[in-house]
Amino acid sequence: MEDILLYLVVGLIILGYIIIFVAYMANNGKKNKETGYDLAFKLLEKNNSTKIVEGKNLFFSEYNVQRDAIRLSNRSYNNSDNFSLFVGSLMAGYALEKRNGSLEIMRKLFKNYHFMSFSSLLIIVLVFLSNTVSDAKIGVLLFIVILFYQYLFFDFGNKATLKIKDNVRDTGVKKLLNLNVKINLLFMVATVIGIIRLILILFVK
Repeated sequence: MEDILLYLVVGLIILGYIIIFVAYMANNGKKNKETGYDLAFKLLEKNNSTKIVEGKNLFFSEYNVQRDAIRLSNRSYNNSDNFSLFVGSLMAGYALEKRNGSLEIMRKLFKNYHFMSFSSLLIIVLVFLSNTVSDAKIGVLLFIVILFYQYLFFDFGNKATLKIKDNVRDTGVKKLLNLNVKINLLFMVATVIGIIRLILILFVK
């Protein structure tokens, strides 16, 4: 049973990354009139305090909550495909939600936020290391901490999406915003299953 849950946890996480990769491949050729920068700037027109800059990274955009600055990847900053617009709009949503209660908790530990939580990669590592009772005891605590962070990130991302979605015209970009929320929820489900597996190890072994 523990092995089945282990493969289920890993499978769900890998599925999430595959879905976002497929979405990226399917949307990187659909051109629009505005770039990721243009859309982010338009969404933040009434919030001039947020800086939008072009980063050196090719793919990963981020919102720096401490500096209230969006650093768009080279690709998202200059390109006009749906995926670039999705990233630009979500980063703008982050900036508009900078007083969100969940972010107030997270900002004490992390300053940069991407379009999805990468904490699930840590889950994959931990799920393979937690196979004994002693490991499971520590694992449960770590998993609960990660789940709490994932919930905060999910709440922050979901509210940021709701903040800007009505002002995004392209239906393809809206679908990507909704998909991103669902994938982060999928990662939370995988973490919960991981916790159940560790509890079984504690009580069965």
